[in-house]
Amino acid sequence: MAAALHRYLGHGYRRVDWALILVVIMALALFMASVIRSGAPDGGTQFGLQLGGLRALSETETLVTFEPDGPVDPGAWAGGRPNADHAALGSVWLADPPDQPLTRVITLPEGSARALLSFDLVVMGDWSARGLAVSIDGEDVLRQPFGAADQAPPPPETMRGDDRIALRSRITGPRMLSGAPDLSVQRLHLDISVVTPQEAITLTLAPLGTDTGGADPAPSWAVDNLVVVAEGPP
Repeated sequence: MAAALHRYLGHGYRRVDWALILVVIMALALFMASVIRSGAPDGGTQFGLQLGGLRALSETETLVTFEPDGPVDPGAWAGGRPNADHAALGSVWLADPPDQPLTRVITLPEGSARALLSFDLVVMGDWSARGLAVSIDGEDVLRQPFGAADQAPPPPETMRGDDRIALRSRITGPRMLSGAPDLSVQRLHLDISVVTPQEAITLTLAPLGTDTGGADPAPSWAVDNLVVVAEGPP
């Protein structure tokens, strides 16, 4: 930038070369268009090159799904509906009814060697003695119990039967939603790596501990910020 600044003769001031600055801004805009925002609270998703708060895909990676503002195609999920109940949650995909699973078949590009999934599970209200299970292709990979609104959640139960699947999880909350209705929220963030020669994988999210004999309705929950990246062979 030193070349873009020139001293006035006889003065200690600098003049800005606005044409050069405009070129730099345009170059940055083009660069920003080639990166995607990370959905992880800690910026720690398992794909791409870390660039501050952003991540860029490598040459062997393909962005399959990017839904930070809710599903682009509502028909992609088996079960559920767009959120219209809690404005403070934004465009999450609600389980409806909440005692039934959400399922999604994710088609991968031909020749994919690995799929990288990043998403949030959001639970609302009293989730003591309840939890959520995550499975890939019909096999459980995580069971996460939750505590009440004023309790720390219990540790997750990671299922390690399939060595082609690796995951990382993190819970934030409980916190109270702003505005009405008055509601406590906990958020479970997941990064899942699946080594797969298949053309598609099936992601299933299901409630646990909701069999209360009909005495209490199942509490609300949702999925948010789904990002899927396929990685080709090296």
